[in-house]
Amino acid sequence: MGLTYKPLFHLLVDKGMKGTDLTKEGIISAPTLTKLNKGEPVDGKVILRLCEYLKCQPGASWSMPRTLGRKYNPRHKLEDFTFRGFCVMFELIFEWDSEKEQNNFRDHGVHFDTAALAFYDYFRMERRDDDSSDKEARWQTMGFVDDVLFVVYAERGEVIRIISARVAGSFEKRIYHGSSEIQGWQRVNP
Repeated sequence: MGLTYKPLFHLLVDKGMKGTDLTKEGIISAPTLTKLNKGEPVDGKVILRLCEYLKCQPGASWSMPRTLGRKYNPRHKLEDFTFRGFCVMFELIFEWDSEKEQNNFRDHGVHFDTAALAFYDYFRMERRDDDSSDKEARWQTMGFVDDVLFVVYAERGEVIRIISARVAGSFEKRIYHGSSEIQGWQRVNP
């Protein structure tokens, strides 16, 4: 399983368009459309151009497959995927407590493997979480995966341990979209 652009094609259908409309408008080339149809990696500039044309977030145009299990590596076969000229599909290793993940899904409706995708949002924001634990340094991050997600995590060596995840509240979404006070939040990729 690899990359899928189904969200992009769903968005096209919602707008009454077809993929060929993108080539007719000069947004993408026919070979690029073929790559999108096959789920092959494309240059991030293509994603940005598509999102600008369709007025959507870059994270809304592609997604990674969901996997089951305690550890999740979203990289799969995407070593060549680039975004704004930077490779963002580097390997990240995630872990979490499976019981805590079940409780989190029951309480907040977000699986931790979905929350892991927030770390691949180019526009992701984060700040240190000084209030939630005296035992370890924790961080809060917000990234777009179908909606803005708010994720609390800790770094344990090379592993990112997800502590909790939920859909961001309205005030947090305003911060993410840049229309409210920052309150310690910083873009990971300024």
